[in-house]
Amino acid sequence: MIEFFAAMGGAKRAGAGWVGSIAALAGAILGAITGTFMIPIPFFGTLLGACLGAGLFAWGLEFARGKKMEESVRYGVGASLGHFLGTTIKFGLGVLIWFVIAVAAFWP
Repeated sequence: MIEFFAAMGGAKRAGAGWVGSIAALAGAILGAITGTFMIPIPFFGTLLGACLGAGLFAWGLEFARGKKMEESVRYGVGASLGHFLGTTIKFGLGVLIWFVIAVAAFWP
């Protein structure tokens, strides 16, 4: 769940308003679901769909609300990068947890 909120944070950090941040959250969720079925490569399809969905929703909604193209694209890129970084951090923490458990299981 942290990766979806990271998309919100990425859009917000890029300068998007709260509406664009919520759109990034919704886009990441819908994009992940769509990407899972449209790109049948395990993990990659879901990740790509979520990143694209977050970026496209944030960009589209902010552009529709009257922002300039350059600003709204920046918000979309921020949402996409935020989601990607959130997913990367979550994966790294999962590997760390697995490593700690594996070492603890075999520690004398």
